[in-house]
Amino acid sequence: MSLALNKLLLRLGRWPRRIAVLVCVLLAASSAISSSGPAQSSRPSALRQLKAGQVAVPVNVASGGVAGVLKAGQHVGLLSAHSMLADHLLVLQVAVASPEAGDTTSILVAADRPTALRIAKSSGQSVLAVLDKS
Repeated sequence: MSLALNKLLLRLGRWPRRIAVLVCVLLAASSAISSSGPAQSSRPSALRQLKAGQVAVPVNVASGGVAGVLKAGQHVGLLSAHSMLADHLLVLQVAVASPEAGDTTSILVAADRPTALRIAKSSGQSVLAVLDKS
């Protein structure tokens, strides 16, 4: 090869590496900007309704007929045999009871942590959901 062609190839040989480095830096910067926090769209739709300090609590509610009445977005109170567990909880999701599950319906409600603890302590008891008017 001629000396001139060799010099030209050496000069051009640096550009693909520089372009590759630039592309890598731009991709890293754009991914850092776009993933600065947890993406709301990646969360299940029921969990998007949780406010700061709230947790989603699954509750098995007595009487399978509740599934036909309760809908996501409504508010309920939860009663056990001995006390009022919680009041005005947002229903995030209602799961229809399967025939082998008996006469229970599973609902997912939004609650603060102390309320979630009270609900968890009553997990062996029968829980009744009372629909709030609001």
